[in-house]
Amino acid sequence: MWLKADTGVTTNMDGSVATMDDQSGNGNNAAQDLSLGYPSPMLGADYAGRPVLSFDGTIKYLIVPDSLTLEQTSDMSLFCAVSLADVNTIRMVCAKGFLAQPHPFSYSFNASHQQIASRGDNRGTSSIGSSAVPRGTNIVCGFTVSGSTGTDYSQGLATGTGQFGFGTIDDSTQMYIGSRDALDVYFNGNISEILIYDHALNASDLQQVNSYLGGRSGVGTAQFATKPPTLSVASSGANSVQVSWVSGYTGYILEGRTNLLTGAWTAIATNPPNNQFSVPTTNRARFFRLHGQ
Repeated sequence: MWLKADTGVTTNMDGSVATMDDQSGNGNNAAQDLSLGYPSPMLGADYAGRPVLSFDGTIKYLIVPDSLTLEQTSDMSLFCAVSLADVNTIRMVCAKGFLAQPHPFSYSFNASHQQIASRGDNRGTSSIGSSAVPRGTNIVCGFTVSGSTGTDYSQGLATGTGQFGFGTIDDSTQMYIGSRDALDVYFNGNISEILIYDHALNASDLQQVNSYLGGRSGVGTAQFATKPPTLSVASSGANSVQVSWVSGYTGYILEGRTNLLTGAWTAIATNPPNNQFSVPTTNRARFFRLHGQ
């Protein structure tokens, strides 16, 4: 799905958004929820006059009907260009699920200014969060899911990673922009663009989407080295070692196993900015590698 405020948008007489055409070609168009009669965001402008969807923290949202291309129950990526007016409570960017449950996903900011990517099934939900993001200014942010590993990004840099503890289902519900199915939390600020992919973006794709969104929103994003990173291992105490690589690289997942010849590689959650992992020393060998998404 590819929604952007400067293309394919029609408004009502009061300037609120009536429809918003999906630019991906998959027909995932957003529209005002006429069945319930709630208002939609206004079509506004940011400080530089660029078109944005303007939300005020009250019940204003858009809906996208369910489709197979939005039922992202496996690997996926979501990136957007937004500006937060406040984060006094949960501010929902978008969600697809049942009531408050992210089935299969939701993306929001919490009261600590952290971006939160959530996934869930009938057993429960799990989330990954990142370091705080600024409010009152344009930011480029999002997340990727590769297997059970999720990674948050802000201004082009990986800012947090973690493991989703539950599987993912889809309830064939509509997707919400600016709220979720429970209609209990709302976005406050501007959204200028949202992109959803059916895979975890690799390093070059991450570079491209962040540079694209940054250029359109007047945001400087990190530029990454073209050569792959190198893992380093160093003692970090009497009984532990730290596995790390140079910060600024993205699109890589740290994996480990205890037998170099057999067995599956297991993804390992790393500390922000997604470039270090401390492991206690034991009397058995452990092997690590960086796996490009």
